[in-house]
Amino acid sequence: MTRTLPPALLCALLSTLAAAPAADTAKDVPLDTSYLKDHAETRGFMLGRPTRARPTPDGKAVLFLRAQPRVPRLRLYEFDVGAGKTRELLTPEDLLHSAEEHLSPEEKARRERQRVSVGGFTDFQLSEDGTHILLSLSGKLYLVRRADRHVTEVGTGPGALDPKFAPDGRSVSYVRDHDVYLYGLAKGVEQRVTTGGSDKRSHGLAEFIAQEEMHRFSSYWWALTAPRCPHRRAGARPRHRGARRRDGGTGGHGGRRGAAGGVRCPPGPGLQP
Repeated sequence: MTRTLPPALLCALLSTLAAAPAADTAKDVPLDTSYLKDHAETRGFMLGRPTRARPTPDGKAVLFLRAQPRVPRLRLYEFDVGAGKTRELLTPEDLLHSAEEHLSPEEKARRERQRVSVGGFTDFQLSEDGTHILLSLSGKLYLVRRADRHVTEVGTGPGALDPKFAPDGRSVSYVRDHDVYLYGLAKGVEQRVTTGGSDKRSHGLAEFIAQEEMHRFSSYWWALTAPRCPHRRAGARPRHRGARRRDGGTGGHGGRRGAAGGVRCPPGPGLQP
């Protein structure tokens, strides 16, 4: 006696046999990773967006930093409000040429705490009159004249951090080798403001807790008039948990201790915490 399969079971069996070669063929097709590649190369599709935007004092232009869509290196741009056009002012390649960008351990730590993962110009300062721009790249400072994009390297030593214009635009300040310095732009003379800075007690740089928890990355400020130049120094001496710092934060075991200090300034504008 011959037995036959039910029609429903026969159809299911035939469908399985027909799909088997297709499944084997699908295993040979490589996984499409184009989205993952695009996501990684564009830093989560964030490259190419303007950052650090600052309007000029006259309100006619806006300066900002921006990277190319797939190149994690920030460039300096200017947007003309009246004309509605954007022009590129300066690129890291214009200054480095074929050299590589080198970062000091202090700059690497600073960028890490600022959550900056790109290279090039990570920040800039605009003079009070809006005519000049102060940039830092590879441990050196550069002064850019907006009108003709003329670039002048500021004659500081390597490793300058946290540069700022003086209110009158005649000098710039910065931190180097754990001390605060002034540099006169007219005469090209560097003047040391603080002394005794070290890796365990730094002058002018925000301590670890202030940077990591309070998002404060500077520890000295310009004032219009000041007979003294108070600043904040950061020490590496451990504190007890819960102790109050002078800037209002709380410390923990192994935290860096901040304290206010001061030195005599030359006549004119001073630095102030």
